[in-house]
Amino acid sequence: MLKRPKHKKGFTLGHYFDEWWDRVGQEFKAKLFISVWFLFVSSSGLGLYVWYKQQERRDLLEVVRSRQARESGLVGDKVNQRPTQPGSWSPRED
Repeated sequence: MLKRPKHKKGFTLGHYFDEWWDRVGQEFKAKLFISVWFLFVSSSGLGLYVWYKQQERRDLLEVVRSRQARESGLVGDKVNQRPTQPGSWSPRED
């Protein structure tokens, strides 16, 4: 039984890109790395901005729900609430 190689020797995609990378000039490599770095930094900043806005929206909705529940009288019973000291501030009362 003849043994067949798994991959054709000679031309491979990795070899092609290695040769191409060696032929490309230094200014192109610098521009490419700066572009990739700028893309990474800007996408990270955009991701943080979107996350912050979602957190703000969740906090606002929580405040609105607590106010609506307080106004409708559902929070009036003291059974499920923790006892608080007089004069203490609770962030849910805003």
